[in-house]
Amino acid sequence: MLFPRIFYNYSHYITYYSKVALIFVICFGVYYGLFRTETDFSTHPHFLYLQKLRDSQSKSECVIPDADPWDPSILSYYSKPSPLVCSTMQVQAVKSFNNGILTFEPQVIKNARCYKTGIRHDENVTDLDVIYEKPVPLNLTHTSSIKISDEVFQITCESDNLLKSEIFKYHYTQIVPKSSNIKNKVIEQSTSDFPSVIMIGLDSMSRGNFVRQMQKTYKYMKEAGFIDMEGHMKIHDNTYGNLLAILTGKRGVGVKEFSTEINESWHIAFDEFDFIWKTFSDNGYATLFAEDRPDIGTFTYKNMLEGFLKQPTDHYIRPFWISAFWSLISRRSVASCYDSTPQHKIQLKYLEEFLEKYDKKRKFAFWWSQDMSHGFLNLIGKVDDDFEKFFKNNEKRMEDSIIIVFSDHGHRYDKIRETVIGRIESRMPFHSIRIPDGIKKKYPQIVENLMVNSKLMTTQFDVNDSLRKIATGKVGEKWTQTDRKRSYSYFDPFPKRIGCYEAGIPSDFCPCFSEIEIPKSEAKEAAVELMRIVNDLLENTEKTEEYEPDSKELTEYMCTPMEIQNVEFSSVRLPMLSVLKDVKSEDTPLQSFSLQYHVVVRAKAPSNALLESTLEHNLKTNTWSSLGEVERNNKYGNTSFCVNDRILKKICHCISRKTDPVTAIL
Repeated sequence: MLFPRIFYNYSHYITYYSKVALIFVICFGVYYGLFRTETDFSTHPHFLYLQKLRDSQSKSECVIPDADPWDPSILSYYSKPSPLVCSTMQVQAVKSFNNGILTFEPQVIKNARCYKTGIRHDENVTDLDVIYEKPVPLNLTHTSSIKISDEVFQITCESDNLLKSEIFKYHYTQIVPKSSNIKNKVIEQSTSDFPSVIMIGLDSMSRGNFVRQMQKTYKYMKEAGFIDMEGHMKIHDNTYGNLLAILTGKRGVGVKEFSTEINESWHIAFDEFDFIWKTFSDNGYATLFAEDRPDIGTFTYKNMLEGFLKQPTDHYIRPFWISAFWSLISRRSVASCYDSTPQHKIQLKYLEEFLEKYDKKRKFAFWWSQDMSHGFLNLIGKVDDDFEKFFKNNEKRMEDSIIIVFSDHGHRYDKIRETVIGRIESRMPFHSIRIPDGIKKKYPQIVENLMVNSKLMTTQFDVNDSLRKIATGKVGEKWTQTDRKRSYSYFDPFPKRIGCYEAGIPSDFCPCFSEIEIPKSEAKEAAVELMRIVNDLLENTEKTEEYEPDSKELTEYMCTPMEIQNVEFSSVRLPMLSVLKDVKSEDTPLQSFSLQYHVVVRAKAPSNALLESTLEHNLKTNTWSSLGEVERNNKYGNTSFCVNDRILKKICHCISRKTDPVTAIL
């Protein structure tokens, strides 16, 4: 009888929690019913009809989508974080480390013993671990500063008593310059024919997200003359496939349309691969490869790839990150920090030292950061201030360099993929280039060609062709690239690509839209909507501040309403099916989808205006909206004399207010 009594005593609680649970279920259902609809727009009857129409038009070309970084559909996914702030995790025994000089805090080390342990790549053995040399005691009796010649090392300090407890442990890295490079070639002076190349990469960064999150850096870049490659597209889903295309020009992972061109097995080493830095080394360059996440490194991913058994470049930061990233102090630190220092600042300082130590020398840097952008859409905004500062502080050091700020792909996981813009961004990585003044003056066609090519489809394969042109001293040569092939140097003119297949982009990752002409009868609804927009503008003319008649006489006139005479032309922009039915976005279904209609409509007399505009039809809400201005494509003389507004001047046909508007149209 115990259970019935307990049930009776607590039944009022059960009733209360049942009500709470019921309310939760109702709210959850309303949320998913109203805001989280999972319509499969790829099976929408109108989309299927347009797909068949596209398939019947063999000449439909790739239209590079104009993905507005501030499109209203993605603003709810955007937030701007504050700068990263790290906390001190231990007593700071070292005051500073600059130009190879390590300076200690005298008060901290006066009763301590400190040791230096050199750390180096385990040459010819493994890239998954490092060699720790024998600790060397540091004599700090008469000085608090000491010269260090190791590229990577660890400093440990312990109390000078019986317990000998550890009070400080930290890892350091620096650039120790060389006169000859890894290929035993003398490192030469940089010139306009053999310029330095500095590549600064951020994982999972679309052009749109770079514009949103790196606003200060992007503003600086535009003022400094960087050119965005607005049609740049990924050739594979993940980092590995895209970086291999950039660095080797080969496809590293096979897909259904394209076979792999190099060994795609797990547990392989990459020493024999034809990486672009080898070509730079052959031509007298100092080289650097710096990647910040040893656990998910591109060529050592989760220890399932072997990386480089021999150090691949003159300067290689991986031994530092292996020792620092897995240390106890790193595990205790704030996320993305190493003790009191942001990890990206360590990376940037490493690159800055490379620029400083090889000033005016030929140098190639491949700098790659995954830490704050790989798994997070908005977190990368925390580094904006530091990146802007880096570019400003190193203007002089990079004045002879071609600078490429780039990414592998856009964000592949975040909820932003619930939108069409988000799915397009995932396929279109950021890629921006600055040509130094010396090359601009000597070879002005390079910038001219880049400006043209920035509006065309480019890929990671093209980056490799372009880098090889620089590395071999041919950047100023005028190449004729008329034969159709997979990749081109984007420093030279090349044929416009018809579609993704021609460029080696698998259909699953193709962001192209197709501009397909549709029967004029299919555009009737769009034409009616265009005319409604035009008449709304005309009707509201006198209510706007822009309506300022030049004289009293002009107030006797008005803009005549317009009616459709006929549809002259109509087309629709249709995305690839893979954008709507994205295999990588099954957990983030599209919440909305719109089609863009391009229509040209002729109005009835007396206007006879030929009006052109792009309108958007939301298939979910069945609503229309205008994209951009209404254009007029035929002459109108002085028929709009009664208005001054720039837009109304093109579409208004002035008539006397004494004239019946209906009669005027007839």
